[in-house]
Amino acid sequence: MLNDGHIDFGGIIKDYEGDIMAATVLRVRGGKKVVISKALAAKHALQIAIEAGLAKIVLETDNIKVYRHMKNNIHKNTSFGFIIKDILELAKNFIDVVFSRVSRNGNKVAYCLANLSKNYDSLRVWIKEAPIEAMNFVLVETRLLI
Repeated sequence: MLNDGHIDFGGIIKDYEGDIMAATVLRVRGGKKVVISKALAAKHALQIAIEAGLAKIVLETDNIKVYRHMKNNIHKNTSFGFIIKDILELAKNFIDVVFSRVSRNGNKVAYCLANLSKNYDSLRVWIKEAPIEAMNFVLVETRLLI
């Protein structure tokens, strides 16, 4: 999410059964291109998943360009392309990575967490839980999967 010269990241990491493994928020100074911020958010999520020791993940994005480039291994010599290349290199740390595209409505937990990043001056990670402010969205998403 782009906001007043900052990029606000929020992500939730779940296992294949839908249980929360980690949640994260981060606010960094950044540019104005949405596609760059979406790619950086995907890269950030992979870095957190690696640190959490996960072996199998599904990486979701609501940005079609980010999704297509990750899925089809497309990385050109552009700022965006270099971020995609980083993502694809990080993905090699996992036994299994599935790239998935969700609608913006299907990404409400991430948007809630991105909004929360404004409240923190540095990276925050919750292990096996999410901040209370995001739990309603987590519960709604969980019900939709059942």
